[in-house]
Amino acid sequence: MTVDQEEIMKMISASKVLSAIIKHNGPMTIPVDVFLNAASENQELLIDYDGESEGGPTFTFGIRELQKETNDEQQ
Repeated sequence: MTVDQEEIMKMISASKVLSAIIKHNGPMTIPVDVFLNAASENQELLIDYDGESEGGPTFTFGIRELQKETNDEQQ
């Protein structure tokens, strides 16, 4: 399957990401506090596309903690 990375990135939505993860891994139980604290301002969703993966193109989804700016960095 040949997929243009630019085109596939335009199709990404939260619903599509969650649906694909659940379809691939099965139902997941998430504590309410984890859900409520998800996507806080100090995190960002990482999406890595590997078009050369053995078996076909893949996505890897992750979360990265953002570093808070200090007063020194703002000056």
